[in-house]
Amino acid sequence: MRTEKEMFALILEQRKMKCFILSSNGIGSCWQGWPKPTKGILNVTNLEFVILMAFGKPNEPLYRLSVSEFKRKPLEQIRNMEGEDELLEPVRLAPTTNHGFLQEETV
Repeated sequence: MRTEKEMFALILEQRKMKCFILSSNGIGSCWQGWPKPTKGILNVTNLEFVILMAFGKPNEPLYRLSVSEFKRKPLEQIRNMEGEDELLEPVRLAPTTNHGFLQEETV
């Protein structure tokens, strides 16, 4: 029997693959944080709620074509070490909801 952590990891891996398939067909996806379904939704199913995701055709390009399109602070402003810029740059550009806190006022 799998532990809760193993099940969660499996679900995340399945999500990544499904999102890749959708994305390769021009459909975007977005993890909706940690919302909870309403009691009305819970009453019509015996399935356990795990995550909420939105899917759809985007109104703008699904992918950025240039690093200049990312709204991120420069690496120099967010790192506390020297000499690892090549390794840290992908982390700086990686998609995450937390980057909203890292964005500059004007880019």
